[in-house]
Amino acid sequence: MKLIATLIATFIFISAASAEVRNLPAGQTIGDGAKGRLFAKWFGNVGDEAVNSVTMRLRKTKGDKDAYVNLRFNDGPTLENNKREYLTDNSSKTVVWRANGERAAGRQLVLIAYNAEVIVESVTVDIQGRGPNKPTLGNRPTLPPGGGSQNVGNYDAAYQNCRRMYRIGYPRVEIGRLSPSGNMFSGDQRASGSIFGQCVQEAGYFEYGQIKEKINFPMSDRYERMNFSIKVRSNRNGEIRVYTTDGQEAVVSVD
Repeated sequence: MKLIATLIATFIFISAASAEVRNLPAGQTIGDGAKGRLFAKWFGNVGDEAVNSVTMRLRKTKGDKDAYVNLRFNDGPTLENNKREYLTDNSSKTVVWRANGERAAGRQLVLIAYNAEVIVESVTVDIQGRGPNKPTLGNRPTLPPGGGSQNVGNYDAAYQNCRRMYRIGYPRVEIGRLSPSGNMFSGDQRASGSIFGQCVQEAGYFEYGQIKEKINFPMSDRYERMNFSIKVRSNRNGEIRVYTTDGQEAVVSVD
């Protein structure tokens, strides 16, 4: 009985300490208002939570190589000791800001662009351990230790293992075949291939930098391979993209 009670108490403690990965609204364009550019900032509300990190996917649409962004809580100091993230070209870029458990305490996250106009394509916030009465991410598919077809395990545990890892393997996308899909005038195709990755947080088909369909790649701290077959459209700047928990990315055009 004592052993059972100890196991139950341990389970409750682990559940209470688990982190939450929260998606915030995205798709907004921000800018500094100079040289005819839009003037706008991005705001994100995380309530009273303690924030471990913020991951954003950004794409510059206007501006030169001196364009950059920074992130802060309201009008406070910028995160990571005034970190500036420069956007030197117009490709999508994944950026991670470490907040080291700083509590928002009702303050909003604020992203500001300088010398640029930037689209905020996605925002993910890693929230520090929450109380047991708050909702959890629950079980999500993870690959078993030896790989294979069975999806078992806990998303939260695999994610935390990934966050503790010193080095994560670089993701890779291989397109094996592009074949027509639908009628001959639609321009639709089907892309088939494989994704190779470790600690993959997001994978999917994108058009003009916006995700159109997700590819289910189970969270795993092992380097895994998943095959995919997905419908894509011509002349939409279509891409297969993969992002890992530490901000690495792999992007392959299917347009």
